[in-house]
Amino acid sequence: MTNNSHASAIAKEVQANTQGDTIAPHLLLQPTHMPTVDELDDLIKDRGEKVRLMKKDGDNSHKLLADLYGSPTHFITELLQNAEDEGANNVSFTLTDTELIFEHDAKKLFDFNDIRAISNFGDNHEKKEKPNAIGRFGIGFKSVYSITDNPRIVSADFDITIRDYNIPERTNVYLPEFYRGTKIILPFKAEMKEKTKELLTKELQDLNLQYLLFLTNIASIKWETQNDSGVYERVSTKKDKRFVTLKSSSKEVKYILLEKPVQIDKKNLLIKIAFQLSSDKKNVIACEKSPLFVFFPTKIETNLKFLVHAPFYTTPARENIQEGDNLINIEADHRNEELKLELGKLLVTCLTTFKSLKLLNVDLLNILPIDKENCKRSTIYKELFEALKAELKSKKQLLPNTNGSLSSSEDLMLLRSSDLADLLNGKQENFLGGVFG
Repeated sequence: MTNNSHASAIAKEVQANTQGDTIAPHLLLQPTHMPTVDELDDLIKDRGEKVRLMKKDGDNSHKLLADLYGSPTHFITELLQNAEDEGANNVSFTLTDTELIFEHDAKKLFDFNDIRAISNFGDNHEKKEKPNAIGRFGIGFKSVYSITDNPRIVSADFDITIRDYNIPERTNVYLPEFYRGTKIILPFKAEMKEKTKELLTKELQDLNLQYLLFLTNIASIKWETQNDSGVYERVSTKKDKRFVTLKSSSKEVKYILLEKPVQIDKKNLLIKIAFQLSSDKKNVIACEKSPLFVFFPTKIETNLKFLVHAPFYTTPARENIQEGDNLINIEADHRNEELKLELGKLLVTCLTTFKSLKLLNVDLLNILPIDKENCKRSTIYKELFEALKAELKSKKQLLPNTNGSLSSSEDLMLLRSSDLADLLNGKQENFLGGVFG
């Protein structure tokens, strides 16, 4: 379908709608840049020449970038990231005998610029300008090459198959009908088909529920294999959206999710802290593991007993943040250090929130960062430790005592040792010793 015929069809359907007929659903979703036949043909031709020259020169850098990630299933978070950045609320994975199909419902469909970017390396200028976008380097999609040689994308006016990492060829030679949605199809590498099916089946059946915790848009991940199906969901309480439940068919985990908007270098960012709750939501409990989240979990262990997220600048594989030996640019160093300080400020406000919710008890305090030894293991832990210490040394009544009320640290520390022993139980003494010792 050419641009003119497509525009004519739209005009006719709009006219029909004004006469009382139902407007076609696909008119509600439109790409931002309508392609021309010449644009795509020129891109295919240019990329073909690029690939020819790379092969002639023995340049395999594109393959090295595709192998950047440690896990062969890392691409799952990359697909989720792309959908989240485009505003999708619901996504799905369908595993067949020969391919994996990923679909999402983002209103923004693929346009020519998206096709050009996704079939290239590092061409991601639009996302770099979005302060809370996950993707920045323009190489994340290349992780799909761990299971496929020729990913296929169907969206809006496009049905293209990427060959040789760079060439976005038309899948069926002709121009497709308009597709209202986005579908990414990953045919398995023939020599790895059975192993890939087995790996993906296991991954989909036991997907990390926490992938949904710090996302803003995606609230549902459906999955289906040849023998099973399920859904992972994030559900917020209607009365108080801070209370979040992550659930699957076999598991349910409750959190209280607290957030704080911050501005760094004129960019509006959002940081979050999540505390796990007991099933009755009456107590805060320690998380078993606490990786640092940059939307998705990184390989950095914070040593905290709760979860923290901030839009840190990461390394290209998004497994670490830029700091120390991983520092790539000065801008990242400045932003990342500011975000650590802001996380400390958010933790301090959490105490007031817990106090108002009557969750501020000794068990909660012992979940907070009070172990000085962990400051040596994690710079994030250290920032939160120092922020907590300063807040608890104030005259605010934030420390529970055995009388069932709250006291300030000044009140408790001024007591003589015998009085302190009567007033505090073992957990309280350990807490004060950890923070003020």
